Order: sequence, then C-alpha cells, then structure tokens
Amino acid sequence: MTVLRRLCLLAVLLSTLLALPASAGKKPVVAAPPAKLYLLALLRRGPAWTPERNAHTDSIQAGHLANIRRMFEAGEMYGAGPFGDDTPLRGLFVLATDSTGRVPDMLKDDPAIASKRLRADLYRWYGPEGLSDDYRVRAATGARDSMVTYSFVLLHRGPRWTANVASGVKKVLRRHAKHLDDLRRDGKLVAAGPIEGIGALRGVLVFDADTLTTRRLVSEDPAVKAGRFIPEIHPWWTAVGVIPGH
Repeated sequence: MTVLRRLCLLAVLLSTLLALPASAGKKPVVAAPPAKLYLLALLRRGPAWTPERNAHTDSIQAGHLANIRRMFEAGEMYGAGPFGDDTPLRGLFVLATDSTGRVPDMLKDDPAIASKRLRADLYRWYGPEGLSDDYRVRAATGARDSMVTYSFVLLHRGPRWTANVASGVKKVLRRHAKHLDDLRRDGKLVAAGPIEGIGALRGVLVFDADTLTTRRLVSEDPAVKAGRFIPEIHPWWTAVGVIPGH
C-alpha cells in the first residue's frame, strides 16, 4: 500500500472513530475529545512468566510499579493498568510518543520486562487528548489512588477487512461512527481511536460498562456485523482520573 493510500485510510478511520456531525432534528452529538497520538504498550506474558508468587516475583512487581511512577513523574506516562482476566494479555501503558528518546530505556529498564516476565508490544494510537489530566490534579492535592474498572476493546482485522475504502466500505464506516457516537452520547463509550499503520490491530475502544454489556454493544456495531472488525474484550483496571471526565 502506498503512503498516500495509508494516509487516506487513516483519515477515514480518524473521522469515523473520533467524530460524527450532528443531524437535523436529532439530539445534539456529544463530540469526541480532540485526538492525540500516544504510544500504546500492550504487556503480554513473556517467556519467563510464571503464575507463582514468591519473594522474587514480589520484588519484580515492586520494581515494575516504581518504574510506572518514574515514567509518570517524567511526564512520559499517560495511563496504565492491569487486565482483570486470566489471558496472556496482562496490562498496558499509554506513553508519550517518545519525542525525548527516553521511553525505550524506561521500558527496557522495567524489571518486569527486563526479567522477561512481561514483553511489550508497541502501537501508535490516536486516543483522546487529556488522558491523566484529572489524575494529575488529584495527585497534586495528595489524594490517594482509587481504582476503577472499564472494558477495554481491541478491534482486530476481520475476515471482511480491506484497505480499499470503496463506497460500500465508507457506508459501513459511517454507520460504525454513528453507532460509536450513540454510545458516547449515552455515556457508555469513554475513549476511542484508531491504531496507526497497517497491522492487524486497527483500533481501541474503552467502555464504562461490564464486559457482558460491552460484548452486546460491540456485537451491534455495523463494522463488526459486516466482518470488518473482530473485537477482543478485557476488563481493565486503572486509576480514577486517567480517562478524561472519569
């Protein structure tokens, strides 16, 4: 695929995943927040991962949490948290896009990654601007962290996915955008955005709902029904204030 075609497809994805104009005679649309490019690190079980807990693994975990705090204090961390189900996907970081060059070393030096208990798969993600702004305000007042759970959805290429944005595909994407807009207006969808590039992972959705409800809502998405996307859903824990307005 040429660079121009990739840019055109990304523009369509941004417009459909992040915004939709209001229609006359209908409820005002709750506009998506402006998009910001982040580095999304999906943390998966590494070759040295084991389910056992002992003094050694506790030490690694303590160092892992300390590294998260270090990245946050350095201004490189915008969000983090574990997944609540028992799958190879264990957690995530939302990081700055490495304009400073510090992110690779911070990841490499993370004890959980250095010990190979975890590995980090990196993606460039257009998420909502303002991640962790509210958290930083809370932290500045000395408030203790409080955790909240969301449903985190990874949208993978489906059997009907195509890079050719023909008229039929555009129609599906417009209906997909309308569905997301309705979910945002109802307060269910709290973050959404596409993944940059041409890999199998195409986008991310975050729902303020349990996984059962989220599975139903996502199954009603026209792009999922059309086979363009296959959803992967996980319960995700993060701190209050990480998601804008939450």
